[in-house]
Amino acid sequence: MKGHKKKPILIIVFSILYLLNPIGNILFLLFFNTTLTPSESFSRLIALLSQGNVIVIFNVLFWIFALPLAYGLFKVRVWAWYYFLVHSIGMVILSIFGSDYKIHISVATFLNILFLIPIGYFISQEIRAVYFNPRLRWWEQAKRFHHSVTVEMEGKKYSTYDISESGAFIVNESTFDFETEELLPVTMKLDEYEIKCFAEIRWLNDKADKEKNKYPSGYGLKFDRISFKDRLKIRDFIQGIVKELGKEEAR
Repeated sequence: MKGHKKKPILIIVFSILYLLNPIGNILFLLFFNTTLTPSESFSRLIALLSQGNVIVIFNVLFWIFALPLAYGLFKVRVWAWYYFLVHSIGMVILSIFGSDYKIHISVATFLNILFLIPIGYFISQEIRAVYFNPRLRWWEQAKRFHHSVTVEMEGKKYSTYDISESGAFIVNESTFDFETEELLPVTMKLDEYEIKCFAEIRWLNDKADKEKNKYPSGYGLKFDRISFKDRLKIRDFIQGIVKELGKEEAR
């Protein structure tokens, strides 16, 4: 399965577009209506808001709601994918209705629909996959190296299949007790040094297929709430095993 060494450029582009969404909509409102000056258009917007015009209120709210969407898209969060779909559909529906609550197929309607056309590529399987499969987000992952250390999690001990500064893959041959996105306290032994932090379950591998998947059954972990000192200890440990054992990058 092909991953991305760098964050796909379309993710950055669409994140910026949604970040600028409120400003863009306000500028469109102020300067598109040639019958009113920008100040008159702004005064009309404030007047409709103060009157409690539902259509106008929802439009302004959707402009503001674009900001957390921009964050979610940029950080590649699964919830942002669903947020994006709801937000896009909502914007198209709102653009159909005017402030008089009547249906108007306006320029804004066509602009919203046309904006969804390039999004069509963005939501193609290749790009969409990074939102649902953390394994493809290689730009979030440090170099991994095959090495076995002991990790204790929820009272059970596991051995790592590989380890990196940002996480590890632990082998699990029994039943799976955890689910993805769970955040659990872990203890890891690096020679004589013990590291205690939290780890997020990023992905599960419950069926080892040697032809398609080099990983055994187990969990992919990402370290969280880890001190700077402990992160340096992991870095030093990895540099030591690479230098001593000549280990190569696992990915």
